[in-house]
Amino acid sequence: MEKYKNRIENYLSFIAEYGIYLYMFFLLFDKGEGLRNVGLYSALTAWLILIFVTKKIKLSADIITCGFLAFLFSIVLSSFFSLEPIYSFSYLKKDVLKAVITFFIISSYFDTKMLLRLSKVICSSGLIILIFGLHGFLTSEENLYTSTNIFLSVDKNEYGFFIGLFFPFFLMFFIKNNTMWGKSLWGLSLVWGVLGTIFSASRGAMGNIFAAMGVWAAFLLKRKHLIKVLMVTFIFFVLSIISFNFWPEPLKRQFLTIQEELWTVHDRTFLFWEPALEAVKKKPILGWGYGKRIIGDPRPFENGKMPSSEHKGGLHSTFISVLFQQGVVGILSYLLLLFSTSFMLLKIIRSETDERKLLAIALLSITVGSFFVNSFLLSVPLRRIAPFLGMSSALLKHRTKYLND
Repeated sequence: MEKYKNRIENYLSFIAEYGIYLYMFFLLFDKGEGLRNVGLYSALTAWLILIFVTKKIKLSADIITCGFLAFLFSIVLSSFFSLEPIYSFSYLKKDVLKAVITFFIISSYFDTKMLLRLSKVICSSGLIILIFGLHGFLTSEENLYTSTNIFLSVDKNEYGFFIGLFFPFFLMFFIKNNTMWGKSLWGLSLVWGVLGTIFSASRGAMGNIFAAMGVWAAFLLKRKHLIKVLMVTFIFFVLSIISFNFWPEPLKRQFLTIQEELWTVHDRTFLFWEPALEAVKKKPILGWGYGKRIIGDPRPFENGKMPSSEHKGGLHSTFISVLFQQGVVGILSYLLLLFSTSFMLLKIIRSETDERKLLAIALLSITVGSFFVNSFLLSVPLRRIAPFLGMSSALLKHRTKYLND
């Protein structure tokens, strides 16, 4: 009897783990919704049985989980007091439900080995996205490194954000791998990611990548190594400038227009942020309600200017979006979540010396680059943030268990 029980538990564990892998592989693609749902809800079913029937998983709270719950509470609270409560609660199913499921399954069940396997799944998805970007760069009229096909169709800013989610894992496996073929594969992926970011001409994505590399440099490079890296970087830029006239015309044109692209950040200020902040003054505590449609409702902007509807992307800032939809309660809980995650990852980095440290640096670089820097210029849905917060929480819980053992 015990033999069959253990076998069933192993099957359930396999479903919970690989269901999340399936979900995360297709997370960023436009297609694959059916496979995403199969993976996620299969993992959820197995996870619930492991908790309530087999008692193999025990839920426990940590500061990241508490921050996540506080942010969820602000979403529910703003939905109660929304302009359209029925719509806001229906929107929770679209974005928040999947975010909650992925966060709690990953944070409560995944150990270090599972997190490393999940990181490789994210990398494999990222390589496909880079291939899509190369295809878009070669075929699009604008010659931007982005994706415009039936599998993934996004603008340059969202595409650059995607690179920021898997680039730190490329860097982690490059450092971790000691074989020539491994170094070559991950090194090529790193260079490809950087070039894809630059040629996307997304200033938020460039800030994302450079912030991520800064986090890695701050924790891994000793002074003598840092000097070498700076010298190599300087030589790279000098060679790039000298050879600029020999570059293909699309690449030259893209670099020559970067300064013009950088100045367009002012457009966000008066097209989106100023109208949103004026509306926040009328309902500052709990905001106007959760969901994209609330932003397009004219009622919050009576006697004032509405955000531009000619451009996709909502309010073009996660922080402004949270403040508008969930008010001061929402933005404070969101900042608490990000800062608590960063703080705990810093503690792990300082106390660990093996692959847990590399995982913590990768997740911290994503938090800093993607969720602070890039999210300031881009509205990011919670379902794309939650898995990485769940990975941070899982790493923290595994560290605690490891230290206790």
